[in-house]
Amino acid sequence: MTYILEVEKFVKGQRKHKGFVDKLFETREEAAKYYNHLFPHMRPLNYNKTRRSDWDTETRLMFVVRRYYNKN
Repeated sequence: MTYILEVEKFVKGQRKHKGFVDKLFETREEAAKYYNHLFPHMRPLNYNKTRRSDWDTETRLMFVVRRYYNKN
């Protein structure tokens, strides 16, 4: 199975899809490790066992590990 990091933004009380990190991962753990490396100032991706980050207070972004489905 392949995974990707989705980027969401908190706008007017709702989560809005902003895009995806341009990298695929073989496991959820690899995605979490990559995120933790990029954003060391934030709590680890899997801190609360949900495979999503906290909201970044400056950018209002959140990252979520999703399964990647190749549409080709």
